[in-house]
Amino acid sequence: MKTKVIAAVSMVVLSSISLFADKLDIQISYGKWSMSPFTTVIENESENLVRREFTSLTEEILPGPVFSAVLSDIDFSSSGTILSLALWYNFGKSRFSLGFKGQYFDFELPYSIFSQQAISFLNYSLVEMETRGQGTVNLSGTAISLLGRWAAFSSKKSRVFIYAGVKFYPYRGDITLEQSTRIQTPLGDINYDGSFGHTINQVRELGVDIPTLIVSPSLGVQFQAAILKKTGLFLDISLSQGTFFSGGLFFSF
Repeated sequence: MKTKVIAAVSMVVLSSISLFADKLDIQISYGKWSMSPFTTVIENESENLVRREFTSLTEEILPGPVFSAVLSDIDFSSSGTILSLALWYNFGKSRFSLGFKGQYFDFELPYSIFSQQAISFLNYSLVEMETRGQGTVNLSGTAISLLGRWAAFSSKKSRVFIYAGVKFYPYRGDITLEQSTRIQTPLGDINYDGSFGHTINQVRELGVDIPTLIVSPSLGVQFQAAILKKTGLFLDISLSQGTFFSGGLFFSF
């Protein structure tokens, strides 16, 4: 009985390989992710998260209703890495193929923030508060993409693809902040230092509306160069919640 089961499984595997012969491409790659050169939904949500947590921390010093708050720009610089595995199904001799891509990402958005608050009476400043902070929003997870691609150029040794589709980003990670506050009053100055660190799930549990998933279009270009008959190198550039640059190996079956 055991021999029959092994034989049956082997037949299914061999039939599958035969069925998809010359129709499958597998790609493994590693690369970098940057939010520049444009503002993205992920960056906007991260900025909203920073503002909420920053305001919460400053209100521990002075209640929000008693001062007028003016927040300056939140300055972000970002960098991240991605590890990708993609599977493409080619429609025979057609230039078109469908793909599924999974990407593990580890992304860091360091930020700096500055604010000034004041309490005035008859145009006379009673209290002035200046706060500076620095911290990081760390994001990680697995993004999933459903894609279609078209071979714009094809030869024996190289191919150029254009692809597009939709990408799903889980939004999770953590946020940290170190801040320093100086309060100026007619009676003297007060200095206060504070910090916090929360996971994004913990912030959600406090009732803050933060998305768990971001859906985004994806557009990219690939260049493939064959080394062996069915193996080679490829480079990939894509736009989706930032700019992605990656390179790796492809295998055709």
